Amino acid sequence: MKVFQLIIAATLMVSTVADGHMEAEEPCDDDDYVPGKSGKKSKKGKGKKNYGTGKSGKTGEGKGGKMKVGKGGKTGGGGSKSSKYPDGGHPSLYVMTNSAHGNAVQMYRRDSANGEIEYLASFATGGVGGQAGDIDGQARPIGQAAPAPLGASGSLTNVDNRCLLAVNAGSNNVASFYIQDNGYLVRKSCLDSKGGLPVSTSYRDWNDDYLVYVLNAGGKGHLAGFHLDSRTCEMEYIQDSVWVLQEGLDQPGDLPNVFASPSQVSFSPDSEHLVVNIKRPLDTEDNVQGHFVVYRVMETGCLDHPVMSESNGNTPWAFIFSPHQKLISTEYNGPGFGGSHVSSYMFGGAEDCSTCDAEGGNLILDRTIPLKNDEYTTAMTTSISYSEVCGCAVTSNQVTQSADLFFGTLSTVQVNKKGHLSLIDPLAGDVTYPLDSSFSRQGDFLYVLSGGGDNNDQPAIYIYGVDGECTLTEIGFITDGLPTSDLTYHGVVGLALYM
Repeated sequence: MKVFQLIIAATLMVSTVADGHMEAEEPCDDDDYVPGKSGKKSKKGKGKKNYGTGKSGKTGEGKGGKMKVGKGGKTGGGGSKSSKYPDGGHPSLYVMTNSAHGNAVQMYRRDSANGEIEYLASFATGGVGGQAGDIDGQARPIGQAAPAPLGASGSLTNVDNRCLLAVNAGSNNVASFYIQDNGYLVRKSCLDSKGGLPVSTSYRDWNDDYLVYVLNAGGKGHLAGFHLDSRTCEMEYIQDSVWVLQEGLDQPGDLPNVFASPSQVSFSPDSEHLVVNIKRPLDTEDNVQGHFVVYRVMETGCLDHPVMSESNGNTPWAFIFSPHQKLISTEYNGPGFGGSHVSSYMFGGAEDCSTCDAEGGNLILDRTIPLKNDEYTTAMTTSISYSEVCGCAVTSNQVTQSADLFFGTLSTVQVNKKGHLSLIDPLAGDVTYPLDSSFSRQGDFLYVLSGGGDNNDQPAIYIYGVDGECTLTEIGFITDGLPTSDLTYHGVVGLALYM
């Protein structure tokens, strides 16, 4: 019996182009950016294998790290859309600074043999970073936003190993990049997101190109559709594609409540529907449920009228779809209501989800498991990633053990042949404020972005080896290229892999 597992991760300005070529980028507003702490690659030591400390170099190159430039990467476009894994492609990893002084995508070369990464270059997104607010809709102080800057998942999206999408939450626009075979980026578009505080993107095939939707969490919440050219990675807004998520909502402040805002957008496996989750305010007296909103996607790329389904918890934070076409969501019930859990949902309630049909748009609860043991209760989970290849899964959680003890863990969750959930190991790994995660294409490595936590702690990227039983072995972590929250103000977000 084949078993699938999933992993949930809870937790500049010149673009450098390979081979000495530089292509003019789509004009956007670029502010000066001060690189954060990063540094030289150090030898592995005992205990935590930190191979990144010290200070960074100038924009576009990590000081002390060699700029390894791959050959043969053409600038700016061309090629076949079907070539998802180009010959000679250089495996890379990207994270986003989310800086209030000028957002940027940080690029790392990734060794597919041992999983290690090396910081190489930085690419301006053309906008600035942002953050979701506190329960009163006010900006959170420096450092306090780092555990969940946007309150969302999907801020940095790899589109078929051809394009990269990045949200600029503070300037209300979204950038698209062309990914060269060597992993270096060329920015091609920077467009108005058609709403406030863009936090998440998703894509699907659309004729010979891609259909992209952007989720804006600010105000009443808005969705907007874009056409993404598969050859050039240039984007164009689709007329009349904007939908308002919550017509009657009256936000208490200028920013959405991080615990009550829309947090992710994603196309269903059949590509016929678009799903958005909406968190609800935590209330110890009245545990109000969150919602999933399902739209049918029309041939024009616009959306039809939505169908709403209640979530099992009031804070559905992030979700993925399993091969069984079940939606698997991380959810927080709030203090006094059992902490966090993982739930699976079926479209239409079909028992055999190999034939699930999303035509009606209804999501029905299938299974739920708590993410806790006798020693701790999970406070919240902030993202979920999944590997079909390795057939196993891991979750990243922000955990409370007492009133003043707050830390992060990775837990393993199993999904069997029918998509049913079971908890394998609640303490499979240890990461401070995990924000996002991704498996390698081969399923043998897991990369987790740590926000660094309060008091301007240094963010990091953790690397784990993954075996066939979904056992995690920490390889090390790196801080190169990751600015602290006193420099970004909001804290880093997003993680995506190329190749």
